[in-house]
Amino acid sequence: MEPSEVETLPGVALLPGFVNVHSHVFQRALRGHTHRPLSQKDTFWTWRNAMYDEAQRLTPETLYTLALQTYREMLAAGYTSVGEFHYVHHQPGGQPYAEPNAMSEAILEAGRAAGIRVVLLMTAYA
Repeated sequence: MEPSEVETLPGVALLPGFVNVHSHVFQRALRGHTHRPLSQKDTFWTWRNAMYDEAQRLTPETLYTLALQTYREMLAAGYTSVGEFHYVHHQPGGQPYAEPNAMSEAILEAGRAAGIRVVLLMTAYA
């Protein structure tokens, strides 16, 4: 950088973009749906069942919509990169898509549209 390109910003603090190293973007669909009043006794297992139910409903289109909204929220909070734990690959009902990367492409396209860098963290989940 040349001295003529240096800009001084008195009274301003600058931070680098943050990195979210642990995201499960599809779980955004669960927000507000898994923590009922204490009298109903939610547990890890009731949450896990809700998460699996949500995963069974995902399509590339719904995953794209969830990811786009979530990535926009991340950008607004100062994140510029995200490591996405990606383990939802099949259609509702469990059949593979004709295009095996359909769900991956939905996530990556949402990242491009939002303007955030996405790294897919391949995960085996049973």
